Amino acid sequence: MTYLPLARKYRPQTFADLVGQPHVTMTLARAIERGRLGQAYLFAGQRGVGKTSAARILAKCLNCAQGPTTTPCQKCASCQSIRDGTSFDVIEIDGASNRGIDDIRQLREQIKFVPVQGHFKVYIIDEVHQITPDAFNALLKTLEEPPAHVKFIFATTAPHKIPATILSRCQRFDFRRVETSALVEVLTRLAKTEKIRIDDAALYAVARAAEGSLRDAEVMLEQVANFCDGPIREPDVTQLLGTVEHEVLMAWTQALLDRDANTALVTLSQQLEQGKEITQLLVGLLEHLRALLLTRTLASAKTDQPDALLVRLLDLPPDRISRLQEQAHHLEPQDLLLMAQVLAGAYDLARRSPFAQTVLEMVLIKLATRESWSSLGELAKRLEQIGQHQPPASSHGPSMPPSAPSGVVRAAQPTAAS
Repeated sequence: MTYLPLARKYRPQTFADLVGQPHVTMTLARAIERGRLGQAYLFAGQRGVGKTSAARILAKCLNCAQGPTTTPCQKCASCQSIRDGTSFDVIEIDGASNRGIDDIRQLREQIKFVPVQGHFKVYIIDEVHQITPDAFNALLKTLEEPPAHVKFIFATTAPHKIPATILSRCQRFDFRRVETSALVEVLTRLAKTEKIRIDDAALYAVARAAEGSLRDAEVMLEQVANFCDGPIREPDVTQLLGTVEHEVLMAWTQALLDRDANTALVTLSQQLEQGKEITQLLVGLLEHLRALLLTRTLASAKTDQPDALLVRLLDLPPDRISRLQEQAHHLEPQDLLLMAQVLAGAYDLARRSPFAQTVLEMVLIKLATRESWSSLGELAKRLEQIGQHQPPASSHGPSMPPSAPSGVVRAAQPTAAS
């Protein structure tokens, strides 16, 4: 049997399977139930969040033998052909390679024909923003008044590149990035089904590296599973993906906080020997400082359930958050903020400079050998004390006016009238 990658094997087949997009699935389901189907839909969002999968599910709902329905049977010929990508009524078009006006003219000729098997002909155009302006103009009239048996579904990662005339003719749905906690739940279920042994720290590392993309997370999980012989640990994930291990970031940041330049540079050398990229190291340090800053700030904030908010913001397991709280306990938020600003500036410089390693080395030395930074609160107190300071009054007579600064001619004193 032909091997199927995880991203294809576990591709969502119903609205209930679609992860992290309840606002999309609920709206489309209600539109089907009430018979209020639009002629064109635009699915916008970053890669791997389910845009094309949602388009196929919607096409399946419309063309199921029992449909239109919100729960396609998955057994009829129409459902199976759409699932396998062989349906004559669901035409998927790559907008990057079919972007010219001739391609659109051919499409306009084809939509005249009625469906072969289902109730509708559904045209799914992926990366629709790649279509040329002339081709968009040729599509306008058809898009506004298509035949009753035709539905258009556009998918794009760059909706701002689509002409307003096209946008105004579509119902737009913005797909959200999938939260890390949701990604971890899906990956845990897949790992259990596929009998992949992986610990929680490694799952979180994969989910964070995916940056909200479920497809990327599934691809990374499969890649890591092929990389490791035994149980998968976080160091295996960081080694394969080029990210920085959490324990390394903890110790590295602590060296900077302790003004230990030698340890900071040794850690940098070790990471470079492992093949880590300079920009990736800067990103890791910056993300860790962000985590410390949020942890320290929320510790003193008067908010309900600060720990729950911290879990949502940091995308880390509870034991990691506890360690962050221990490390951030004695730190000042202003110090962490200044360090984060320095690292952010270094990242912007390093990604454009041919001397990226030198930039990181200088930043580490600067942070580790910094003078004691006064917090903003201490500076405010000093300014307040200086403003309230009054020169002591003399007990032997009226006080003399302060001497003028050098280089300033004092105005002549008026003489008494004779």
